[in-house]
Amino acid sequence: RSFSFDWFYPQASYFLLRAAGLEKGAQNPGQEVVGRVTVQQIYEIAALKIKDFDKKHKQIPLRNLARALVGSCRSMGLEVYCPDSSKPGTPDFLPTGSQQQK
Repeated sequence: RSFSFDWFYPQASYFLLRAAGLEKGAQNPGQEVVGRVTVQQIYEIAALKIKDFDKKHKQIPLRNLARALVGSCRSMGLEVYCPDSSKPGTPDFLPTGSQQQK
């Protein structure tokens, strides 16, 4: 007999909290911000998590996964920002307004 064993990375929320240096998210997400993560950190986490989707035979673009991670950040009370938003080529998946700071 033989079997195969696939391992997956932890959930995205684990990586997001570690990137922000927190142990848990906000008590009242949407009303309070408990931490911040950069766009680069979002893309690094998305690059790790995309491998899990490949193992499940699901093709999803990296940009769409990054957008989903931004949504997860919002629901956890994390703010996503660009350290240098004046740089040309700033990702357009970031929402405008309170979620992006210069």
